Amino acid sequence: MEKNNKISVIITCFNKGQFLNDCLKSVYEQTYKNWECIIINDGSSDNTELNALEWVKLDTRFKYFYQENSGVSKARNKGLQVASGDFIQFIDCDDFINIYKFEKSIKYLENDSNLIVATNFDRFDEKTKTHIEPHCLLKKDFFNVNDILVYWDIKFSIPIHSAIFPVHFFEDIKFREDLKAKEDWFFWIELYSKNPKTIFIDETLVSYRMNSTSMTNNLIFMCHNKIETIIKVKEVIKDHELLKLFYEEHLIYTLNENIELLEKLEKFYKKKKFKHKLKSFFKKLFFIKT
Repeated sequence: MEKNNKISVIITCFNKGQFLNDCLKSVYEQTYKNWECIIINDGSSDNTELNALEWVKLDTRFKYFYQENSGVSKARNKGLQVASGDFIQFIDCDDFINIYKFEKSIKYLENDSNLIVATNFDRFDEKTKTHIEPHCLLKKDFFNVNDILVYWDIKFSIPIHSAIFPVHFFEDIKFREDLKAKEDWFFWIELYSKNPKTIFIDETLVSYRMNSTSMTNNLIFMCHNKIETIIKVKEVIKDHELLKLFYEEHLIYTLNENIELLEKLEKFYKKKKFKHKLKSFFKKLFFIKT
């Protein structure tokens, strides 16, 4: 493989323009210089476009696209359509990366075009403006379909910007546009169901920003979409025993750790509707009879 391959950075934005400059600055300052940065504005009504266009003026490697608000999955898929690089780096616009991430990752990718190169991460506390410990420490052992399927959210989760992917992986894998949350989880399941090789760099080279406006803080919304994701998993995973373990672990976890949330869901849906949704959920799990 020729040296100096291009990394296509796909940054999705929705009404978080106040964080976009930090994100784009972290790309601009990369020590590895052969990259393009595709900014997808998913229908923001704030200053996202204004900030993005300033960077486009500064450096032609930044490219700006607008779409009507359709969700992060469609925005990422649009970025994949226009990407011209050999490798893909996703970043949400409120997160950012270490300036050495590309340099430390590309040396592995240049020798093997079938690798995923992932790194560890920390969290950035928006209130205190400080870096703090992550919600989990990633390990190389986590990067397999069994662990990603069964123990996601229980032992760990992987921020999408931790990894760089060969572009050819996306010839038959796209982000699910019918999922409004947990789309990253489904993406990792689908990707690792194909058993790709992984290099794990145990260094903190990406930061996940904690802020009160994050969609992940909407617990009811996230729980509802997690149920939808759980149902769709059997479209990808055909191993019956693995599916059974997966459903058992996640049902137990949800019931044990989210009793208060389930009570909120019951009020949110109202009793009859909530019970109907739960019953429908169990019916869709093909090995459970109700």
